[in-house]
This record gives sequence, structure tokens and C-alpha cells, in this order.
Amino acid sequence: MTSEWSKEPSWHYFMGAYTFDAKPPFKMQTISPAPIIGDDFYAENGTIKRVIFPGGFVLDGDRIYLAYGREDSEIWIATLDYEALKRSMVPV
Repeated sequence: MTSEWSKEPSWHYFMGAYTFDAKPPFKMQTISPAPIIGDDFYAENGTIKRVIFPGGFVLDGDRIYLAYGREDSEIWIATLDYEALKRSMVPV
């Protein structure tokens, strides 16, 4: 994939969401149809890679606080709308 900051190909890692059954074999039920992307997930920072990866989350009412790693060197917190995420998910 070519980045908007460079004409050189660069690595991009994305994250999504899924739900699954509570009992084995934990069959997937729904998935997010597109990557979850925040305003600053892929802000220019001097590297040609664009890497984010989820670390964990806390559900607090209608908000999800998502800890994620960025560029293998930083940890950030994103806030997601829980109900909007649920509405966006599609059956597998």
C-alpha cells in the first residue's frame, strides 16, 4: 500500500472487532465490516510504516476505552461509541 506521505510502498496494520459465542468452540457471530480507524491512528510521524494494534479495552456505559499500540513504540487510548460499533457489525 502506498501512503499519502510517500510514494514508496509502506506497511499498514489495521484492527477490527468481532463477537463470539460464550462457550466452546467460541464460534464467531459478528464482525466489523471495516477497520476501526481513529483520527490520529495513522498521523505522519517520520516512519514509512503505519502500525497499530489493540492491547485491551474497558467498557464504561456507552463508551469503550481502547488501549492500542502505535508504531511499535507508543501506547495510546481511543474512545469508541459502543452502540455505534454494535450497530455497524455484520453477521459472519
